[in-house]
Amino acid sequence: MTLEDFATNVHAVVSSFLEKNKNLGEETSRYWHVMMNQSYQFQRLQNIAEYVKTITKDKVLQFYDKHVAASAPYRRKLSVQVFAKQHAGKLEDAVSDDVIMVEDPTLFKR
Repeated sequence: MTLEDFATNVHAVVSSFLEKNKNLGEETSRYWHVMMNQSYQFQRLQNIAEYVKTITKDKVLQFYDKHVAASAPYRRKLSVQVFAKQHAGKLEDAVSDDVIMVEDPTLFKR
């Protein structure tokens, strides 16, 4: 990806964060969400947009090499599989020892 393409993508992401509300209901919903979460960060999207403007292509590549690449030192994977009742037999299939089966998600919280 060229630097121009990267800059175009950054601009698109920033524009999506700074997009105006389409109607009063959308704006109200956004404010209520902030209050219900008790974060009270009403300028969160603007702050994120400002931070995205500072991201460089080199930073993205460094993050990829550190967290996403197959040989990355801090790589972690999460795989979620949901089975319908008619396919519950799949749960009986053998899984490797490094797999953690979560029966009750509420008990799995860390």
